[in-house]
Amino acid sequence: MTMLDNAHALVVGIADYANIRKLPKVQDAEDLAAVLVDPTLCGYDAKNVKVLLDRDATKDNLRAGLDALKRRCDADSTVFLYFSGHGGQIMEGANTGQYLLPDEVVYPGNDNLARTAISGAEFTAALNAIKARRLTVVLDCCHAGGIGDPRDFVPSEPIAAGLSDSYLNVLKVGTGRVIISATRGSDPAYVRPRAKYGVFTGHFLEGLRGKARGDGGVIRILDLYSYVQEKVVADQPNQRPVLKVELEENYPIVLY
Repeated sequence: MTMLDNAHALVVGIADYANIRKLPKVQDAEDLAAVLVDPTLCGYDAKNVKVLLDRDATKDNLRAGLDALKRRCDADSTVFLYFSGHGGQIMEGANTGQYLLPDEVVYPGNDNLARTAISGAEFTAALNAIKARRLTVVLDCCHAGGIGDPRDFVPSEPIAAGLSDSYLNVLKVGTGRVIISATRGSDPAYVRPRAKYGVFTGHFLEGLRGKARGDGGVIRILDLYSYVQEKVVADQPNQRPVLKVELEENYPIVLY
């Protein structure tokens, strides 16, 4: 397989947060990036795959990564965006909304969080600015510290972990957009103690590596989601992945 010159990715993994509760150290983002550049699997050119881990996953670097996708990509591009870290919803007040939390995010204080995080409105606008007709967004925003331990880091103010289902509907607007979330906004996601991956991303990687087999020697995006959804629910019944799509075709995402 030759490299896909017009395939681009931004892969973000944050566990060692600077100012808020840290997450279990897993290898989700690193191994996902490795699958993307593997010439026998996804075949992305390594120079087109940007990886931001922990201290590198700042608000400014996330913005720069999204802006680079906007500048580099055209309608014929394939784009893959993965975020593993804290996501949150401010439930009331002037800062009500959804947020992706970069490494240096500051909390307590809703004003602090809104100032230092990336708002859902900003993230949506950045996605809408990417011209690619094939855009896959995977959000693993709610691991727990262990089975039965939801990712709850803000006890004092009206904020909820994760991203709401209604916000995922906003993200999918456009042609050829697929949004996959590790769990429903109201539910936790899980990492088993000492596990290499979170429950969701572990099964997602297995699917990409060939277990989500479809027709014609390729794995298509809906084949992949169906595999992951079934495996995650069987593995952890309290965690249910979410799919939001705006598709003209069930496009291939990987060879097997």
